[in-house]
Amino acid sequence: MESTLNRCSICQKSGSMCICGGCKNIFCLKDFNEHRQYLSNRFDHDIIRFHDELLSRIKQLNESSNELFSQINRWESTTIDKIHKAAESVRQKLNKMLNHEREIFKEQFGNLTRQIRFQREENNFVENDIQLLENKLNKMQQSLRQLSGQDKSNIILIENNKINWNNLIYPQKQHLT
Repeated sequence: MESTLNRCSICQKSGSMCICGGCKNIFCLKDFNEHRQYLSNRFDHDIIRFHDELLSRIKQLNESSNELFSQINRWESTTIDKIHKAAESVRQKLNKMLNHEREIFKEQFGNLTRQIRFQREENNFVENDIQLLENKLNKMQQSLRQLSGQDKSNIILIENNKINWNNLIYPQKQHLT
């Protein structure tokens, strides 16, 4: 009875002494070594290969997330370029507008200067003329303050608070179907 209990589960040789701790089968030394080789091959093929495939996918995941960060960086750079171009365009328009306003001011001041000189040379003025010229000079002074930026009452305010910076770009998880 003892000899049937110690038979190799592969070749049926009696006197086998090796027991597999996993499957609990009894093996002769030769078949036990083959069984261990089979388990080693299966471990390499099923476990190590599967592990390596997952590791490769994880690396690809890191690479794809790096690509996502690269896309964000490209968007940021493009957006900054657009902002710089828009700001430069506004600067040019503002400069053109201010130059136009300065030219109008110079022309009006030149006309006022000629009027003052003419009235002084001709000695042709009364109280009303002095008051009128004084009012015109006060208006010119106010215009000059506006042009020089000292008077903030008529400054064009450019606001960017209408842009929702939080929703300009954002990550969105894709749902798998």
